[in-house]
Amino acid sequence: MGVPILGICYGMQTMAEQLGGHVRSSAHREFGYAEVSVQTSNRLFSGIEVSEDSLQVWMSHGDRVEALPEGFAIIGKSDSSPAAAMANDEKLFFGLQFHPEVTHTNKGQ
Repeated sequence: MGVPILGICYGMQTMAEQLGGHVRSSAHREFGYAEVSVQTSNRLFSGIEVSEDSLQVWMSHGDRVEALPEGFAIIGKSDSSPAAAMANDEKLFFGLQFHPEVTHTNKGQ
């Protein structure tokens, strides 16, 4: 298709599961502010101010992606979410476990 797709929170989990990854209940439910460590530069983060390779974000979830689908890479992680952000640059599929759309996330709207 060539159209970028962004899955946010449950959308990331659904994308991962539908494309062959695995989602499991998390031992620790995240609700509130969290720090996401940026693992690699990615177009998804371009134009966003990253402070010391981390983003201050808002999380709200009880499940997490345990295994990525084939072709995806982890581009961000938090203490409770080893895959807080994922990307398949070839297919232009991206997923964020956090909520970039809320004002609680730095630069969110």
